[in-house]
Amino acid sequence: MWTKKYKECLNCNTQRRRHKSNGYCLKCQPVIYKLKIANSWNFNNKQSLETFPMDVIHLKEVKFEKMKKVFIKQLENRLDYLKKREHKIITHEIEGTDLEYGFNRLASLCNPKNKSLFHGYANVFDHNFNSEQKTIIFKLIDEIESSIPVKIFNFVEAIKA
Repeated sequence: MWTKKYKECLNCNTQRRRHKSNGYCLKCQPVIYKLKIANSWNFNNKQSLETFPMDVIHLKEVKFEKMKKVFIKQLENRLDYLKKREHKIITHEIEGTDLEYGFNRLASLCNPKNKSLFHGYANVFDHNFNSEQKTIIFKLIDEIESSIPVKIFNFVEAIKA
């Protein structure tokens, strides 16, 4: 699971996901790797741009730098999201709103007519489930969401930069 050198993920502090490399878990390591690559992108070094998520031929350097900043911010936000999510699980600080939002995110994947299918359920969760039970449900939601491929780069946001 984890090595003698690393007892938990350096980013999210998890021990429940396997160690991938360099002290990071299966979820954090790929993002860390992409962040390292993104930080190395250099407009004047075409070889470094081979991994840039879009063609840069028609971009001006100023636009490229803005887009690079947006992509890096998106990666940093993903790492922060993983860290906050794992913190909730580790500390059992799951609230009804966490479950409500989680169920709504899962429901949205099914394209329901009602986009906020579980709106207002936070109180139901808070009043009917104790901390341990809410943590178990949150972990189940997390397992489902973790199995869905994540598109980290939001191109629309980057192009608008």
